[in-house]
Amino acid sequence: EKVSVICTWTDVDKIKNIPRDKNWFIKKYNLEDKFIIMYSGNQGRGHDFKTIIETAYKLKNFEEIVFIFIGNGQQNNYLNEEITRLNLKNCMLVPYQKQNDLSYSLSAAHISIVTLKKELHGLIAPSKLYGYFSASIPVIVISPENSYLRNIIEKTNSGKWFLNNDSNKMAEWIIQAKSDKN
Repeated sequence: EKVSVICTWTDVDKIKNIPRDKNWFIKKYNLEDKFIIMYSGNQGRGHDFKTIIETAYKLKNFEEIVFIFIGNGQQNNYLNEEITRLNLKNCMLVPYQKQNDLSYSLSAAHISIVTLKKELHGLIAPSKLYGYFSASIPVIVISPENSYLRNIIEKTNSGKWFLNNDSNKMAEWIIQAKSDKN
């Protein structure tokens, strides 16, 4: 009687995969010919954006690959400064989307990203994973080796796990995934 279960905010009946040819988000941001890697949500202290930025830098000469950061938070200024400093034309910052538009924004991604800094393992649990799953988008997880996120991705075969700071392997996998239509 004293236990309550609070589910994640994702409503699997509201967040659905939208076909690319019917997705206004893709058209609005001129992404029709792009392979989209997306981080969507709070850009908080607990998230490892360094690995993502390093990966984007390694892939900066692949004009068809774009990294989109949707949202805001403590690390939004860091992202903006690094994108500018490194002259990353393959990165975009986009404001939070309305909840009714999440199916469109999340479905725009070919690959989504969930990340967790190694020093915060066991202290926070990124819930954005469930929104990506609802939109049927493969997920890159960047986390410590013993993370529950790694276990979920590997058990469900729903993406790929990378150790924090492993931008070389992440870049290689993105190139491989781009060429594999399955």
